[in-house]
Amino acid sequence: MLEPRLPHARQITNVQRDDVLSTAYKIALDRKVGQISINGGTFIVAAGNTPEDSAIARPLPAPLLNRFRVIRVDPPSLKDWVDYMDKKHDDEWDKRVYAFLAAYEGENYLVQKPDDAETLEQFATPRTWTILAARSLDLEKDAPTLVGRELGLKFRTFLRARVDVNEIIRNPDRYDGLTLDQKYMLTIQLANVKDIKKILPVAVKILKDRGELFIVFARALPKASRRKVLKAVKDAAPDAFESIAEAASVVA
Repeated sequence: MLEPRLPHARQITNVQRDDVLSTAYKIALDRKVGQISINGGTFIVAAGNTPEDSAIARPLPAPLLNRFRVIRVDPPSLKDWVDYMDKKHDDEWDKRVYAFLAAYEGENYLVQKPDDAETLEQFATPRTWTILAARSLDLEKDAPTLVGRELGLKFRTFLRARVDVNEIIRNPDRYDGLTLDQKYMLTIQLANVKDIKKILPVAVKILKDRGELFIVFARALPKASRRKVLKAVKDAAPDAFESIAEAASVVA
């Protein structure tokens, strides 16, 4: 990310074409496009990739680079991505994708950059996960085509860790016998049950079992009922709830 040392202007750039490169000098130094001056209050923004991230990118000439402040922009975190999905797609996206990414957050499956800038193998990015989660696709069938074969097969295995949510609601103690993948899948299923009294005992067990798992449950709840459900859990287990800062902030 590059910022020119001029007031009221910021420019982020990585230039491939020579004609664009020539124009970039004039924009950065003279604040002109051709013979047209750019208004002093105009905020100029451009964006690009490093040569390591794009086969068509190249390093900037030193004189042009020297006109900027260089700022690296990190990839989004899982929380950033979920915040975006909630804002952009509301509750109209498949949160099983989120459960999988959260279950393996330590592996950073959200972003799996290929070793080479040019490749014929698909790979996972926030963009491809968004397409998978938000476009009503067949998750098992389409995952390998969007996030790569190896990761797609892992995701398919995760999806098959099915749980009888009604059985767990009837007998919450059965929760303890679930595998970790099944527990993550349960959080998504449980979040879609509308009867708060029915799901409360299981929600409390999740809270006391694993804080990060409860966060997935909390984020999977429909926005319309999220605060009400979390308030009920807080009243049922206040000490455990307050230890989960992200959940506590929702009902603060």
